[in-house]
Amino acid sequence: MIVGVPTEVKEGEHRVALTPDGVRELVGHGSRVLVPGAGEGSSIGDDAYRTAGADVVPLDDAWSASNSRV
Repeated sequence: MIVGVPTEVKEGEHRVALTPDGVRELVGHGSRVLVPGAGEGSSIGDDAYRTAGADVVPLDDAWSASNSRV
């Protein structure tokens, strides 16, 4: 399963809907996780998501390549 993780849409908010721990869980169960540039405005940088097993991709790619969304 390929899971695309959305970013918040609220004005001034830049987090994504999943932490690196959540990524690790999904990847551990065989999913591929696509995160759209979480480090841009979040206190959790892209490297933390990469280390957890996510692919950091542009937002459009997170949506178009996924077959499931968090």
